[in-house]
Amino acid sequence: MIIAAGFVANLTGGSILQSGAFEMFMDDTLIFSKLQQNKMLSAVDLAEIVIQALVHAPA
Repeated sequence: MIIAAGFVANLTGGSILQSGAFEMFMDDTLIFSKLQQNKMLSAVDLAEIVIQALVHAPA
């Protein structure tokens, strides 16, 4: 039974990693999705997205 649970967990984890999903949320709001943009941004671009989200966040 333990081996079966480990096998299922391994399959599930592998499928999550293979999807290439990378999403950033701020207060339950999606601020970036690699799946929607169909590309991965640089660290500088991602930082800019976070800064802009913080600037425009309600006080």
